[in-house]
Parts: sequence; structure tokens; C-alpha cells
Amino acid sequence: MRYAVLVAGLCLAALLVPAHEARASVTFIGPGSSYDCYMAAEYGQFKPGETPLDICNTAMDEPIAGRELAGTLVNRGIIYVRMGNAEMSMRDCEAALKIMPTMGEAHANLGVALLRLGRLQEAMTALNKGIEYGVNKPYAAYYDRGLVREDIGDVKGAYVDYMKAVELKPDFELAQEQVKRFSIMAQAGPQIVSKNTAPVKKTPPASP
Repeated sequence: MRYAVLVAGLCLAALLVPAHEARASVTFIGPGSSYDCYMAAEYGQFKPGETPLDICNTAMDEPIAGRELAGTLVNRGIIYVRMGNAEMSMRDCEAALKIMPTMGEAHANLGVALLRLGRLQEAMTALNKGIEYGVNKPYAAYYDRGLVREDIGDVKGAYVDYMKAVELKPDFELAQEQVKRFSIMAQAGPQIVSKNTAPVKKTPPASP
């Protein structure tokens, strides 16, 4: 028996290394390997002797299709990006989009992988689509897009996205830190936030 699949969250680009990890995109309700893959990606839960990638690969070997297959691909992509393999993460997200072209989490997580690969304009396009199609945790998508905008020199746009992330999730500490940093920059003069300036504190791009 197959179980319902619900869109849940997405990758945080600033969370892809130790202090920065990715969030799973698609939640699976009920037992099964796809659910186990989600739990491994979202919460890091897996049995001794297993690895998150092994769990997701097992799910992929089962006869799954449609939304379940697309969601498992995205969740495995999150595992890959945590492992530092943004290329494989990108491939999984692209494969998910071939199945479900309007899955917002697949677009948003693709944007995270592209950011890790330094393909900033493509990352911007993917994150824009993720926000357009809708994600369950939009604050993360706005935060990720803020990182991309800052990297391409759109400092004002980055600030707006960080502020939007805080508006959507007031206790989102990563976005709070970015907003505070911009406030400090602004104290040196309004021109600071209108020029392509290097950030005082840069969060390393990455994969909660």
C-alpha cells in the first residue's frame, strides 16, 4: 500500500556544511523506504550500519513512481549536497523535475545545488521558480535567494530577501544574523548597502 506524499520543506543553502545543513523537501506519511529516506534527509535518523545515502538508494530501487519517485529524488539530492556532492544533487533534482515540473521544492533545492557549483544565475532562476510554484518553508527559499543575490552583487535585493525570511519566520536565526549584519553596514553610510561590497560576515554556501 502506498501512502500520501506531502510537500514539507527544502534545502537551506547556508546549511550545507557542519553548522549548515539541508532540510528535506518532501515528507512521506506512513512506513516504507521512501519515508525512511525522508527521515534520514530531514532528521538524520537511520539505523546503525546504514548511511542516509544507502537508505535513499534502497527506496529508489523499489517500484515507486510519480510524486513518490520525484520526492525521493529530491530527498536523496539533499543527502548528496550534505555529502558535498552538489553535482549529483543537481542531477537528482533535475530528474525530479522531469517527473513533476512544477514541484517547488525540486526547483528550490536545485537552486541550492547550483549555488554550491557557483552557477549563480541558474541558481537564481531555480529559486525564483521554487518561490513561484510554492514551497512549504518559503522562508528558507528567500534566505537562499538572498545568498545568491549577495554573491552576484545585488546587495539591496539580498537584504530584501533576508528581511522577507525573517518576516515569514521571526525566529530564523540565520536570517536574523544577516539582517543585523546589513544594519551594521548601513551605519557606515547608506552607500554601503547600495554598492557591491563584500559582506562583513559571510555564511559559507552549503545543505536542515
